[in-house]
Amino acid sequence: MIKGNEDHFSVCMMCRMLSVSRSSYYNWKNRPLSGRDQANQKLVAEIKRVFDDEKGRSGSPRISRRLQEEGKSASRHCVATDEGQWLVCESGQEI
Repeated sequence: MIKGNEDHFSVCMMCRMLSVSRSSYYNWKNRPLSGRDQANQKLVAEIKRVFDDEKGRSGSPRISRRLQEEGKSASRHCVATDEGQWLVCESGQEI
């Protein structure tokens, strides 16, 4: 919330309104990605690659099956969750 509104409001004021210390906010903002976040970013990149290879016609079952065939660990549920974060159909609606 703070990070997304830094251009519109002062960080000091937003931290005060949300009862967050500025130092905690900046520590969080400058913290490197966790191992899980890094793994999720790699998974999303792989999902996008497979989705594009299939010309945008694959759902989570096919994508997860293909990733598993390539030796990557990706359950259908995991793929479906990550798909929802980035897939947008041609009409502009999120899938």
